[in-house]
Amino acid sequence: TALLLPPLEEGIFSPDWRIRQASVSLLGTLITRILRPMDAPPSADGALQPTQDLMASEVLSRERRAFLLSSLYIVRSDDNLVVRSTAGSVWKSVVSNTPKTLKELLPILMKRLIQNLGSES
Repeated sequence: TALLLPPLEEGIFSPDWRIRQASVSLLGTLITRILRPMDAPPSADGALQPTQDLMASEVLSRERRAFLLSSLYIVRSDDNLVVRSTAGSVWKSVVSNTPKTLKELLPILMKRLIQNLGSES
């Protein structure tokens, strides 16, 4: 995951919508295939079960998980409809309780929003 995550994180905020959409889609695949808790069986479609949450996974540190989820949450409000819908579907597949998750993510989410507002792109 150390080699896969940095390019995906950069791609999520790329100026090109195709790169953003592909990065979000690949991030969703990475989460469902690699970061799923090891003892949890996948559902029929390969998605996380509603009771499983990325924040409960022990593969990544809590800060790293919060960083990924905050990026995914920000991209849910993308200008491009394709990116926005892809991010929304990935969010719904990995987060079972949005209000609880947002409460946990709030400090990092605010930091990410301020950084993105201050960036040039």
